[in-house]
Amino acid sequence: MEPPVVDLTGLAFTWRGAAKPILSIARLSLAPAERMFVKGPSGSGKSTLLGLVAGVNVPDSGSVRVLGQSLGGMGGSARDRFRADHMGVIFQQFNLLPYLSVVENVLLPCRFSRRRLAKASAQGDAKLEAERLLEHLDIGQGILHQRVSELSVGQQQRVAAARALIGGPELVIADEPTSSLDADRRRAFVELLFRECREAGSALMFVSHDSTLEPLFDRSVHLDEINGAG
Repeated sequence: MEPPVVDLTGLAFTWRGAAKPILSIARLSLAPAERMFVKGPSGSGKSTLLGLVAGVNVPDSGSVRVLGQSLGGMGGSARDRFRADHMGVIFQQFNLLPYLSVVENVLLPCRFSRRRLAKASAQGDAKLEAERLLEHLDIGQGILHQRVSELSVGQQQRVAAARALIGGPELVIADEPTSSLDADRRRAFVELLFRECREAGSALMFVSHDSTLEPLFDRSVHLDEINGAG
């Protein structure tokens, strides 16, 4: 049996100045290629959990291990490099660079990670891989070189997904990426994301308060049930 992609043990985290922890989780793990839905209301610590898994923050106590590596044992720059090499992140507000084109936004992770660049270029050219991903996510050739600021919200969302997926990261983290879409578009986006994660062999940790998406996933975790800080 393969070791987990994400393994949290005895985790506790308190924001500076807060009176009590926002998260206290005895154990949580994510298997290779697993698609996990993390559910919880606003303010329950969902985004904080993703920040800890991504190594943006470190826990007060306990361990966060990703691909067998302890993120708490790394310095800040080492965590940044590890994230760039092994994780793709889809932000709630997408965080695309408005002055870059669609393709240029997708290729950004390859500028920060030689590993992702090498994997994206395995079949020839990273730009061609970016275009393939965009096509699979229903972004047509006609807008590949437009600035992302000219795209619809749904199109920007799929560009953000392609950026997270390029170079086949072992872990994809999605923070409420469907919050601005209607129900039909939410489901379609999630199914496209599943397909690309499956092709890349990526595990997916998907955070949302939208319970209608929950049945689509391999496993669902309700944060209020595992968070002892609640």
